[in-house]
Amino acid sequence: MRAIAGIAALFVCTAALAASSTPISSGDWEMTIVMTSVDMPGVPAAAMQAMVGQTHTVTHCITEEDAKKGPQELARQGSGDC
Repeated sequence: MRAIAGIAALFVCTAALAASSTPISSGDWEMTIVMTSVDMPGVPAAAMQAMVGQTHTVTHCITEEDAKKGPQELARQGSGDC
């Protein structure tokens, strides 16, 4: 379950970055997500409740080359090495 929640959180952050019109800069970016509610069809209520309040932090390196591509391209390509 933690892997699913972590992947979902990363997807949400990547989508938010892609929707942004603000230019991005290179360097390490850190995103912290706190699960405030969970609604996943087919998952037992107790399992969903256990996810509420969990914090997930993801660090992603944005290179100079990546920053020039813009947020939409970064969302399509995934992570890279610094």
